[in-house]
Amino acid sequence: MTTTTSAGLFTALLLVAVPACSAGSSSQSAEDDSVHVAFANISDQASQFRPISDSFKTYAQKLQWGIETYDNAFDASASLNNAKLMADSEADVLIDFTSVDGVQPAISQTFAAAGKKCIAMNTAIEGCSLFNISNEKYGADAGSNLAAEAVKRGWTANDTTFIAVNYAAGGSNPQGLASSSYEAFSSKFPGLTRTPKEDITSSTTTIGENFVQIDGKATLADSSTALRDALQLIPPGRHLAITTVNDDEALGVLAALESTGRTNDALLASTGSSPDGLKNLRENPIWISEGAVYLNYWAGYSLAMAKAMMDGHTPPELTVAPQNTLTKENVDEFFKDGIAIKAPAPDESSKYLLDTGVLQKLGLAGS
Repeated sequence: MTTTTSAGLFTALLLVAVPACSAGSSSQSAEDDSVHVAFANISDQASQFRPISDSFKTYAQKLQWGIETYDNAFDASASLNNAKLMADSEADVLIDFTSVDGVQPAISQTFAAAGKKCIAMNTAIEGCSLFNISNEKYGADAGSNLAAEAVKRGWTANDTTFIAVNYAAGGSNPQGLASSSYEAFSSKFPGLTRTPKEDITSSTTTIGENFVQIDGKATLADSSTALRDALQLIPPGRHLAITTVNDDEALGVLAALESTGRTNDALLASTGSSPDGLKNLRENPIWISEGAVYLNYWAGYSLAMAKAMMDGHTPPELTVAPQNTLTKENVDEFFKDGIAIKAPAPDESSKYLLDTGVLQKLGLAGS
């Protein structure tokens, strides 16, 4: 799920952008041991991302922390102006979520000049601790799930082709998902030799008869076209294990499989936890797993990061956002009516957040 070349899994999620003006909100009162935080959201006008700002305000009020929010509005000038406003504010920790390539160096300089701690959400900013999803973890889960189901159905290395639907323009983040998915699949599927993820780049198109990589460009239409073209070179009757970097690509894959009559020979693992993705996971027999993104919980994790930093903790290179991979067996445990109802357990890289007590107070510690 990614929008810019540096925007991680959100390549697809950010493709629909509604420009808006930046705005601030009033700060809350705080207790003596509280933290004052300023947050600039990628866009408060896009329905997908507005809940992040709302969650910051709700969680900060629950913690009795000071909070200020700003709207980067998918816009470079708004992002730069908000960075200056945050740097000049009374906030202890600055949290920035921007999708615009090229503004990060200027934001970094602004934050550094203010001498304040900062967190970069989704897109790296030099000098700030990075908070993001792990596409490689999504990919490894997808490949493992596909291998297990393929073995269960009696598929073999002699009659199975793995297809990774990538988003080449998205850079290393979606590529990490595609590459890790085949590394996991080739490691666990009998008859295949493990292919290290480092050996699969955006220019890799095939590896023997068992691996094909195509560029779905993070859209339904492009993914459908790319797969239809690829299937012309894959003999009918071969089984197809397919991964996508987001649900738009997965829907395009379904369209291509249906139009070519290849649905009965396919398995699909996607990422995004969109309403369409969750519906297909529950109802479509070939859609076997779904990487889940818990955007509504990003604020709580980020606030815990801010507290840890103020307590003197140095975060790891990447603090992984709340995520897990859903299957038909566990989807109802975590989602109902398209809404997350339960937080997954923190990733190993994020367990230090539990020491702050913030996740526990906000009900995000998982189980």
